[in-house]
Amino acid sequence: MGYISASATQEHTMAVSAENARKRWRIMGKTDSYYITLYWLQEVINFDD
Repeated sequence: MGYISASATQEHTMAVSAENARKRWRIMGKTDSYYITLYWLQEVINFDD
């Protein structure tokens, strides 16, 4: 599991390794605060979903 964060400057950062960044991910949830938005990711293993 990993996350994408969007800061107040709207820069997006994906907090997974370079190897994992090439995998297919699904957004499973979102956490909002004043300064940052986090999108929680889960790797998609079964492509039929």
